[in-house]
Amino acid sequence: GIGVTPESTWDSGFNALQVGSRGALWSSTGASGTWFTRNAYYDGTNFKYIATDEASAYEQGADGSHRWSNASSGTADANLTLSERMRIDASGSVGIGTSSIGSGAKLQVEGETRIYPASGAAVLRFGSGGAEKGKLQVDTSSNMAFETAGSERMRIDSSGNFLVGSSSTPSGSTDGAVIFASGTIASYVTSAPPAVFSRNSSNGGDVVVIQQQGTTVGRISAVGGP
Repeated sequence: GIGVTPESTWDSGFNALQVGSRGALWSSTGASGTWFTRNAYYDGTNFKYIATDEASAYEQGADGSHRWSNASSGTADANLTLSERMRIDASGSVGIGTSSIGSGAKLQVEGETRIYPASGAAVLRFGSGGAEKGKLQVDTSSNMAFETAGSERMRIDSSGNFLVGSSSTPSGSTDGAVIFASGTIASYVTSAPPAVFSRNSSNGGDVVVIQQQGTTVGRISAVGGP
Protein backbone atom coordinates (compact mmCIF):
# COMPACT_ATOMS: atom_id res chain seq x y z
CA GLY A 1 0.00 0.00 0.00
CA ILE A 2 1.03 3.61 -0.62
CA GLY A 3 -0.35 6.00 1.95
CA VAL A 4 -2.68 3.31 3.27
CA THR A 5 -2.68 -0.08 4.95
CA PRO A 6 -4.02 -2.38 2.19
CA GLU A 7 -7.02 -4.62 2.62
CA SER A 8 -5.97 -7.88 4.25
CA THR A 9 -8.28 -10.09 2.21
CA TRP A 10 -6.97 -9.43 -1.32
CA ASP A 11 -6.96 -12.65 -3.35
CA SER A 12 -3.51 -14.25 -3.19
CA GLY A 13 -3.74 -14.97 -6.91
CA PHE A 14 -3.27 -11.26 -7.63
CA ASN A 15 -0.45 -8.80 -7.04
CA ALA A 16 -2.10 -5.61 -5.82
CA LEU A 17 -0.94 -2.07 -5.19
CA GLN A 18 -3.43 -0.10 -3.14
CA VAL A 19 -2.97 3.68 -3.31
CA GLY A 20 -4.58 6.13 -0.91
CA SER A 21 -7.99 5.53 0.57
CA ARG A 22 -9.68 4.01 -2.52
CA GLY A 23 -7.36 3.48 -5.51
CA ALA A 24 -5.87 0.11 -6.53
CA LEU A 25 -3.88 -1.38 -9.40
CA TRP A 26 -3.78 -5.15 -9.54
CA SER A 27 -3.06 -8.02 -11.87
CA SER A 28 -3.20 -11.79 -11.82
CA THR A 29 -0.10 -13.85 -11.15
CA GLY A 30 -1.41 -15.98 -14.03
CA ALA A 31 -2.78 -15.07 -17.44
CA SER A 32 -5.95 -13.13 -16.60
CA GLY A 33 -6.48 -9.36 -16.87
CA THR A 34 -5.08 -6.25 -15.24
CA TRP A 35 -7.36 -3.94 -13.24
CA PHE A 36 -7.38 -0.34 -12.12
CA THR A 37 -10.17 0.19 -9.61
CA ARG A 38 -11.62 2.86 -7.39
CA ASN A 39 -13.10 1.73 -4.09
CA ALA A 40 -13.06 -1.95 -5.02
CA TYR A 41 -10.93 -4.98 -4.23
CA TYR A 42 -11.24 -8.70 -4.94
CA ASP A 43 -11.05 -11.38 -2.25
CA GLY A 44 -10.92 -14.36 -4.61
CA THR A 45 -14.69 -14.85 -4.68
CA ASN A 46 -16.33 -11.42 -4.74
CA PHE A 47 -15.59 -7.80 -5.48
CA LYS A 48 -15.94 -5.75 -2.30
CA TYR A 49 -16.12 -2.08 -1.37
CA ILE A 50 -13.03 -0.60 0.29
CA ALA A 51 -15.09 2.21 1.85
CA THR A 52 -18.72 3.29 1.89
CA ASP A 53 -18.93 4.95 -1.52
CA GLU A 54 -19.49 4.28 -5.20
CA ALA A 55 -17.07 2.01 -7.09
CA SER A 56 -15.65 1.88 -10.61
CA ALA A 57 -13.19 -0.23 -12.57
CA TYR A 58 -11.12 -0.35 -15.75
CA GLU A 59 -9.92 -3.75 -16.95
CA GLN A 60 -7.43 -4.75 -19.60
CA GLY A 61 -8.68 -8.22 -20.42
CA ALA A 62 -6.49 -11.19 -21.25
CA ASP A 63 -8.36 -11.33 -24.58
CA GLY A 64 -7.04 -7.88 -25.56
CA SER A 65 -10.22 -6.01 -24.67
CA HIS A 66 -10.64 -2.84 -22.59
CA ARG A 67 -13.65 -2.66 -20.27
CA TRP A 68 -15.14 0.08 -18.10
CA SER A 69 -17.56 -0.75 -15.26
CA ASN A 70 -19.12 0.83 -12.20
CA ALA A 71 -21.32 0.07 -9.18
CA SER A 72 -23.67 2.18 -7.11
CA SER A 73 -22.76 3.19 -3.57
CA GLY A 74 -22.35 0.43 -1.01
CA THR A 75 -20.98 -0.26 2.45
CA ALA A 76 -17.32 -0.94 3.24
CA ASP A 77 -16.39 -4.65 2.84
CA ALA A 78 -19.83 -5.53 1.44
CA ASN A 79 -20.02 -7.46 -1.83
CA LEU A 80 -20.44 -5.33 -4.95
CA THR A 81 -21.54 -6.09 -8.50
CA LEU A 82 -19.78 -4.22 -11.29
CA SER A 83 -21.91 -3.39 -14.33
CA GLU A 84 -20.01 -3.05 -17.59
CA ARG A 85 -20.76 0.27 -19.34
CA MET A 86 -18.35 0.29 -22.28
CA ARG A 87 -15.75 -1.90 -23.96
CA ILE A 88 -13.32 -1.87 -26.84
CA ASP A 89 -12.72 -5.39 -28.05
CA ALA A 90 -9.50 -6.80 -29.47
CA SER A 91 -10.53 -5.87 -33.03
CA GLY A 92 -11.10 -2.21 -32.09
CA SER A 93 -14.91 -2.37 -32.10
CA VAL A 94 -16.69 -0.28 -29.45
CA GLY A 95 -19.72 -1.32 -27.41
CA ILE A 96 -21.56 1.21 -25.24
CA GLY A 97 -24.16 -0.14 -22.84
CA THR A 98 -23.49 -3.69 -24.03
CA SER A 99 -20.81 -6.32 -23.50
CA SER A 100 -21.77 -8.20 -26.67
CA ILE A 101 -20.77 -6.45 -29.90
CA GLY A 102 -22.38 -7.86 -33.04
CA SER A 103 -20.21 -9.35 -35.76
CA GLY A 104 -18.99 -6.70 -38.20
CA ALA A 105 -20.11 -3.73 -36.07
CA LYS A 106 -17.48 -1.07 -35.30
CA LEU A 107 -19.83 0.75 -32.92
CA GLN A 108 -22.82 -0.74 -31.10
CA VAL A 109 -24.90 1.32 -28.67
CA GLU A 110 -27.61 -0.13 -26.46
CA GLY A 111 -30.06 2.61 -25.55
CA GLU A 112 -30.98 6.06 -26.85
CA THR A 113 -28.30 8.02 -28.70
CA ARG A 114 -28.40 11.82 -28.69
CA ILE A 115 -26.44 14.36 -30.73
CA TYR A 116 -26.82 17.75 -29.05
CA PRO A 117 -24.15 20.21 -30.21
CA ALA A 118 -23.71 23.35 -28.12
CA SER A 119 -24.48 25.41 -31.23
CA GLY A 120 -25.16 24.90 -34.92
CA ALA A 121 -26.62 21.87 -36.68
CA ALA A 122 -26.41 18.25 -35.54
CA VAL A 123 -24.78 16.23 -38.32
CA LEU A 124 -24.23 12.56 -39.14
CA ARG A 125 -21.88 11.91 -42.06
CA PHE A 126 -21.63 8.69 -44.08
CA GLY A 127 -18.97 7.63 -46.54
CA SER A 128 -16.96 4.92 -48.20
CA GLY A 129 -13.29 4.56 -49.03
CA GLY A 130 -12.39 7.52 -46.83
CA ALA A 131 -14.67 9.92 -48.73
CA GLU A 132 -18.00 11.41 -47.66
CA LYS A 133 -20.99 10.10 -49.63
CA GLY A 134 -23.96 11.38 -47.69
CA LYS A 135 -25.08 13.44 -44.73
CA LEU A 136 -28.05 13.72 -42.38
CA GLN A 137 -28.42 17.11 -40.72
CA VAL A 138 -30.88 18.71 -38.30
CA ASP A 139 -30.51 22.49 -38.16
CA THR A 140 -31.34 24.93 -35.39
CA SER A 141 -34.80 25.53 -36.92
CA SER A 142 -35.69 21.80 -36.60
CA ASN A 143 -35.44 21.04 -40.33
CA MET A 144 -34.02 17.59 -41.15
CA ALA A 145 -32.08 17.48 -44.43
CA PHE A 146 -30.69 14.49 -46.36
CA GLU A 147 -27.70 14.94 -48.67
CA THR A 148 -25.95 12.70 -51.20
CA ALA A 149 -22.91 13.56 -53.34
CA GLY A 150 -22.65 16.95 -51.65
CA SER A 151 -26.17 18.14 -52.51
CA GLU A 152 -29.40 18.17 -50.54
CA ARG A 153 -31.89 15.69 -52.02
CA MET A 154 -34.81 15.85 -49.61
CA ARG A 155 -35.87 17.22 -46.25
CA ILE A 156 -38.58 17.18 -43.61
CA ASP A 157 -39.16 20.76 -42.54
CA SER A 158 -40.13 21.95 -39.07
CA SER A 159 -43.82 21.90 -40.06
CA GLY A 160 -43.71 18.21 -41.00
CA ASN A 161 -43.77 18.80 -44.77
CA PHE A 162 -41.72 16.33 -46.86
CA LEU A 163 -39.80 18.04 -49.68
CA VAL A 164 -37.98 16.27 -52.51
CA GLY A 165 -35.57 18.05 -54.81
CA SER A 166 -35.93 21.37 -53.01
CA SER A 167 -34.89 22.85 -49.66
CA SER A 168 -38.03 25.02 -49.50
CA THR A 169 -41.61 24.72 -50.73
CA PRO A 170 -41.35 24.90 -54.54
CA SER A 171 -43.27 27.38 -56.66
CA GLY A 172 -44.11 27.52 -60.34
CA SER A 173 -40.55 28.62 -61.18
CA THR A 174 -38.67 25.82 -59.40
CA ASP A 175 -38.67 22.01 -59.62
CA GLY A 176 -39.61 19.85 -56.69
CA ALA A 177 -42.28 17.85 -54.94
CA VAL A 178 -43.93 18.25 -51.54
CA ILE A 179 -46.03 16.02 -49.36
CA PHE A 180 -47.57 18.47 -46.95
CA ALA A 181 -48.25 17.48 -43.35
CA SER A 182 -51.96 17.93 -44.15
CA GLY A 183 -51.74 15.12 -46.73
CA THR A 184 -51.75 17.29 -49.86
CA ILE A 185 -49.25 16.24 -52.55
CA ALA A 186 -47.83 18.84 -54.94
CA SER A 187 -45.39 18.46 -57.84
CA TYR A 188 -43.69 21.31 -59.69
CA VAL A 189 -41.87 20.82 -63.00
CA THR A 190 -40.39 23.57 -65.16
CA SER A 191 -39.09 21.41 -68.02
CA ALA A 192 -40.28 18.58 -70.27
CA PRO A 193 -40.89 15.61 -67.91
CA PRO A 194 -44.48 15.24 -66.68
CA ALA A 195 -45.34 16.62 -63.25
CA VAL A 196 -47.19 13.39 -62.46
CA PHE A 197 -46.42 9.99 -63.94
CA SER A 198 -48.70 7.04 -63.20
CA ARG A 199 -48.51 3.68 -64.91
CA ASN A 200 -51.04 0.86 -65.13
CA SER A 201 -49.29 -2.21 -66.51
CA SER A 202 -52.52 -3.65 -67.93
CA ASN A 203 -53.84 -2.62 -71.35
CA GLY A 204 -56.57 -0.23 -70.24
CA GLY A 205 -58.36 0.44 -66.95
CA ASP A 206 -58.05 3.08 -64.26
CA VAL A 207 -54.76 4.96 -63.99
CA VAL A 208 -55.87 7.42 -61.27
CA VAL A 209 -58.90 7.16 -58.98
CA ILE A 210 -60.02 10.18 -56.95
CA GLN A 211 -62.10 9.64 -53.82
CA GLN A 212 -63.74 11.90 -51.28
CA GLN A 213 -64.78 10.42 -47.93
CA GLY A 214 -64.52 6.91 -49.38
CA THR A 215 -66.66 7.67 -52.45
CA THR A 216 -65.16 7.79 -55.94
CA VAL A 217 -65.74 11.24 -57.40
CA GLY A 218 -63.44 11.03 -60.41
CA ARG A 219 -61.04 8.86 -62.34
CA ILE A 220 -58.57 8.97 -65.19
CA SER A 221 -58.72 5.79 -67.27
CA ALA A 222 -57.01 4.45 -70.35
CA VAL A 223 -58.80 2.38 -72.99
CA GLY A 224 -56.74 0.30 -75.35
CA GLY A 225 -53.16 1.17 -76.36
CA PRO A 226 -51.48 4.56 -76.40
